[in-house]
Amino acid sequence: MSKSSRLLGTAGRKGCGFGCLYCFTQEADYQRCPRLDILRTRDLVSTSLSSQVVQPACDTEFLHLTNWRDYLDELVSAGKIISFATKVDVRGDDLKSLSEVNKILMASGKVLHMGVTIVRLRDWEDIEPRAPSPFARIASLRRLWEAGIPMTVLMRPMIPMVTFGEIDELVDRTYRFCYGYLSGPLYLTQVMEEYMHSKKQRFTVSERVATWQKGQPRLRIIECDKLEQHLRQAAESKGRKLFDNNVEAAVYSNEVCKRELKADIKWSSAVRREPVGTVYVVNLETQEFLLMFHRKLGKWLAPGGHVEGKENTAQTALREAKEELGIDIRILEIKGELDKDGKDFRRVESDPKSGAFCTIEEFIYTIGAQDPHIHVDSIYVGIITSDKEAEKRDKGEVTARDWFSLSQVEKLTTFDNVPLICGVILQALED
Repeated sequence: MSKSSRLLGTAGRKGCGFGCLYCFTQEADYQRCPRLDILRTRDLVSTSLSSQVVQPACDTEFLHLTNWRDYLDELVSAGKIISFATKVDVRGDDLKSLSEVNKILMASGKVLHMGVTIVRLRDWEDIEPRAPSPFARIASLRRLWEAGIPMTVLMRPMIPMVTFGEIDELVDRTYRFCYGYLSGPLYLTQVMEEYMHSKKQRFTVSERVATWQKGQPRLRIIECDKLEQHLRQAAESKGRKLFDNNVEAAVYSNEVCKRELKADIKWSSAVRREPVGTVYVVNLETQEFLLMFHRKLGKWLAPGGHVEGKENTAQTALREAKEELGIDIRILEIKGELDKDGKDFRRVESDPKSGAFCTIEEFIYTIGAQDPHIHVDSIYVGIITSDKEAEKRDKGEVTARDWFSLSQVEKLTTFDNVPLICGVILQALED
């Protein structure tokens, strides 16, 4: 696994409160990964650029974090596959929130990949004294899967006293609700070693570099090759995979979940069109743009939206900026034109009466049950008219916002027209 394939981080306090004997966070010499939840949004985006997958909670129970929804909002704006494991009995509002996050990510070709950890079906209380039962976790696995979230089952770590029969039963109970399985060695904590001695369990200890810890120390491990091989055979007999690592599981899940709409219907006159107004808010001194991460579209965008009632597109743009970011702006009377069409947009002539900077048609792909359609987008350029700091006002649509330079905009998860428009605006301002 390459170092660039994942961004491994953590958040909040280490540990999860389930008291699992095999939890490596209990060890005195454990060194945490960097905390991602304390980064500024654009720093988080920058840090994740070279990674396929963001694993945000390597040493804690993600769903026990008091701010996990806000943390996910920040993570989603990076436009990467997000992956974490849980033992929590997920249901109700938590399930709904996770499903909505997955839909946001899928709109930009990524997924929320989750794993449910189940290391034993029998005598599990001895080693996971405060965790939900394995059967409650299987029920949670099914709910998450049926909510559209790609799932993996983690028999990680592989416990030496697990039997072949337990593995067969676990796979039989779970294969319909996951893409595959993950396993791995048992990192030997002091309490787990004492437990196995009390059970007169025989085992052989070796060492492995812990690449997921700061400093990459060598740790004592127990490997269970025969049990892992049996898990592979059981999984493959059900048409499922045994993944080598979490990144492989997450990327595989992302690939099978992708949905592409055929391009040949894009600009057909039969596709419905809707008028919208958008305003690119620019800081004339720093030449930075104020963008927001749109919850439903899963992209960084300028504030804007659909025309309502009898308003014109300029009024729409002003209203949306106020509703979404809480700012008052003044539209600049400048004009510009893009020099090319893109994958999901094309240039059209502006209405001379609109005062728009330029106008484009944007193809909007299917999101949930929504049909594909076209936005006829009148683009405006504006500046903030007061010293009031922009704030995240509408959490129903906006998960994050920040100021970005053109070079930073070009690296964001966004529609291909956004950096082009920003560049043309800066050129027009120079002229």
